[in-house]
Amino acid sequence: MLFNKQNIILLCSILSFFIATGCSNPESTDDSAAAAATQLGLGGDTLSAPSQSLKVMTEGAQPGIWTSDYPAAQKLAQEQDLPILLFFNGSDWSISSNTFIQNVLQNQEWLDYLPNLVPVYLDFPRHNPNFPTALKEQNDALRLQFGIRDFPCILLCTNEGQLAGNLHANSRTVAHDLVRNIKLFRRRIPSEIDKLVAQIEDPAVRENYATFKATSEAKRKFFEEAQAKIKEMDETMMRLGNQLEEDIANWEISRRTPEDQATYKAAAQARKAAEDELTTFLQGNPTRSPENQLKLQTLQQEIQRQQLIIDEIIAK
Repeated sequence: MLFNKQNIILLCSILSFFIATGCSNPESTDDSAAAAATQLGLGGDTLSAPSQSLKVMTEGAQPGIWTSDYPAAQKLAQEQDLPILLFFNGSDWSISSNTFIQNVLQNQEWLDYLPNLVPVYLDFPRHNPNFPTALKEQNDALRLQFGIRDFPCILLCTNEGQLAGNLHANSRTVAHDLVRNIKLFRRRIPSEIDKLVAQIEDPAVRENYATFKATSEAKRKFFEEAQAKIKEMDETMMRLGNQLEEDIANWEISRRTPEDQATYKAAAQARKAAEDELTTFLQGNPTRSPENQLKLQTLQQEIQRQQLIIDEIIAK
């Protein structure tokens, strides 16, 4: 038979090989391409040129104009009830990002639609020692918040900064598709739905929407109250459980020899002292250094050592 057990295993092995070799990190691919471009004499200036062609404000925000000032963009989006568009770019290393800029962000259809958005340009250069520290911290925080791994990346967010849709931009994206997808994602944003329903004269539709919103709000409040109650119950269970564990341990220790009781008491005091010292050490936000790493390991080992003494006595 064509699909006997051996053939199926072989086929799976081949597929696994292609999957493993064909899903490389786009950043790594772009790095290799950037290195090749440099060797060919194209250099970083060629890579960054398309990004530089975008007019980006460094302070403040206006509809339809790229800005790197995210707080100002959020403020404007809330004032004018407009969605926020986040563009994650690697200006001096990502060839895919720069191709996307040339093919899409400079396309007239896209430029005509851009005033409907508050666009934010978030750059992640790797060869620019003069890149502002504050801007790098802002961009890194947003990259971490939204879990960005691939470049380019275009996200549509509500005016409050909540994710409304990942537009999955790449070097093959065309302007028309991007505009269409943004329009579709906007139909899922509550404030945008409000605008659409307000234009519908049918009272049944408006009544249905009012009921939907009321139910949604009731669900949200119920969920928040349930979460608060569950948290309260968890804390109560943890407190009672710890107390129960301590009571049982004390009862068991009371049945041990005086020598074991003294050893237990000394180990418990030593463990608590090490725990208190570790807590104080971590609250000080220590820097990453060999000395601090050694201190951390020493305290953790001391806690474990004393706990082992306690466990041995209890388990007798």
